[in-house]
Amino acid sequence: MARIEGKWAKGKSWLSIAPVAACGGRDATVYQVQFCPGPSGAPASRRFSVVGWLSQHTPIWLLARAFVEARSVVETRIPADLWHLGRSEPAALYLSAHWMLAIVFGNPKQMRVAVRFLVQEGEDPDVFRSVFINASVRAAEEFGTCLEREIMDACPKWWAEHSTPEPDGVK
Repeated sequence: MARIEGKWAKGKSWLSIAPVAACGGRDATVYQVQFCPGPSGAPASRRFSVVGWLSQHTPIWLLARAFVEARSVVETRIPADLWHLGRSEPAALYLSAHWMLAIVFGNPKQMRVAVRFLVQEGEDPDVFRSVFINASVRAAEEFGTCLEREIMDACPKWWAEHSTPEPDGVK
């Protein structure tokens, strides 16, 4: 299970996500999400389905890819001077997987990423629980790499249809 943990204003917080393996050689259709929003919150666990999604596993895979590219997020600046201070703004990625939203901000001075996860609470599509994690770039990259690998392993048919072959000589 891919897991990211880090600092929070009041202690440590973490979130993990993994596809739940299906039986009989079928691709996974459910994801298990576990998280602890900090020392004052109890760990929680949720299962979410991708059955019926036109995009299938793509939103979850894009979430994984965003974390694999955490260093690029940290190093990217947007050429907008919103505060009239003569400087650009740090980049942020907004990723939606219907039942989970992740906002990934870069902190180039500390080489860290700040992530706000919003995880759907129960069946109500309008109620979300917030988890904030401030993690190292390396921890973010490892989380993304692990999640991407788990999606490939648990969803081989989907992966075969959606992956692109690597150019000759590239591995």
